Amino acid sequence: MSENEQVPNTNNTATLSDGVATTDDLQDKQDQSDGDVKNNASNTHNNKHVDGQNLKSKISELVQNFLLELPNCFTELQLKKQFRRLADGLYIDEELLPEFLKHFALWQARKNNSSATVDVKTTEKVFGERYPQPYYLLDGKLCQVGFLIPSNTSELHKKIIPEFRGSLTSTLDTLHPRDPGLVNIPNTEIVLDRTGFGIKLKVRQKTIFLNTTAIKNFQQTLSNSPRLRRRYPAALQGLRSAITPLERLLISAKPIRSKQTVLIPSSLRTQRDLIYLRTGGFIFVLSSNYELITAYELRGRNFRNFIFSELDLLRSSRSRHIGIMEIYKKRGAIVGALRTEDGELNLLHIDALFKGLEMILRRRSLRKKLSDRITLYDCIKLISRLFSDTIRVEAREVPYQLIRHYSNLIEEHEAKAPKRHKPSFKRNNKNYNKRSNSQIESLRYRAGAGWVFFIHDHKVIKSMYEKPLVKPQTVTIINSPSV
Repeated sequence: MSENEQVPNTNNTATLSDGVATTDDLQDKQDQSDGDVKNNASNTHNNKHVDGQNLKSKISELVQNFLLELPNCFTELQLKKQFRRLADGLYIDEELLPEFLKHFALWQARKNNSSATVDVKTTEKVFGERYPQPYYLLDGKLCQVGFLIPSNTSELHKKIIPEFRGSLTSTLDTLHPRDPGLVNIPNTEIVLDRTGFGIKLKVRQKTIFLNTTAIKNFQQTLSNSPRLRRRYPAALQGLRSAITPLERLLISAKPIRSKQTVLIPSSLRTQRDLIYLRTGGFIFVLSSNYELITAYELRGRNFRNFIFSELDLLRSSRSRHIGIMEIYKKRGAIVGALRTEDGELNLLHIDALFKGLEMILRRRSLRKKLSDRITLYDCIKLISRLFSDTIRVEAREVPYQLIRHYSNLIEEHEAKAPKRHKPSFKRNNKNYNKRSNSQIESLRYRAGAGWVFFIHDHKVIKSMYEKPLVKPQTVTIINSPSV
């Protein structure tokens, strides 16, 4: 196996209760609603201006007929101030949207002789999607936030609704200082000075400064967390929508004391006087003057992305040697190679790296060997040191429960594999057991200093375990009664 070997899919990390990812299930399972939220947001994430063709394709005849009834539903002042005619549709201010949907539902109910209900289906009928994207309408000193209803507005109430010939700006990657919605967010204060634009957020009698970059970073992290997407679906619709969940997470976050170990980005390694906060798997990093620097998550997909980005930095560094290990330049399932003193060369699989990270972050005995703020470099150096102290051992010298545990992991991994990779036989079939047993029989082991490394064919290290402590058995001798 060489450094240029192609990368197989290694998405197999699961989530632990303390916010550390393991090597069982790297990709989070998402329900359909999560996918809808993320897809709808990502479809327009890179477009600051409206795509006319896509919007025109969503024009609904039902909605077009209702727009003719707008003068019967809204006052002339509302139509002039909170509506705009664009080439691609009708723009409506966000404050008026609930009333608009209510009138639409009532109009449709009268037409169909049914009851009027306003729900996500109503929104989907009007916009063509359940979670429409908000836009900024900037006209001179005017800054409005609203939604674009796909429609033909060339002759729609020309004498009442003003025409806007400019372009709408996406709120997904833009935060405007004159955004009227920012004023309504509690515990916030808009700051606009020579240093730029930002928001002061009051959290637990502390004032935390948020700049646009930090909010974008948090929103991107949140988008990769299915749990938080379910809790805050609107956070993906715009940067300002991410401020509320950011505030709630900061309120629940607890300081990480200097004696507590936390995995940090390598870019923060040399910075001092930083404040680290943790809530679940989320880590917030603040400067000494309480400015949010970054936010990352040591869980699920975000944990995978964090490790891969840190590995890329190690690959691009001048020296790729860490202890007895050399990091490979190219991305792949093989992270690098370790050469022991006896001349044996072994390759570190990405699964073994994640397993090692799990052990380091959960085992106090290992954390004691590192500093309080550790990076991926420190973790790989420790794994390299542990492996250098091992020797080859026979299977009979490895505790049976470790081999049995690893065998069960192989079976679970094959059972969860995509259908095209699943074996055609059932788990209780003899052939299945033979296949699992053959993989175990082909394993080689290196052990030492209380650790065991599992090595597959082609000298690939796939996992590592801590040897369980064997308590000495106490033998009690019972004297037989004399006859």
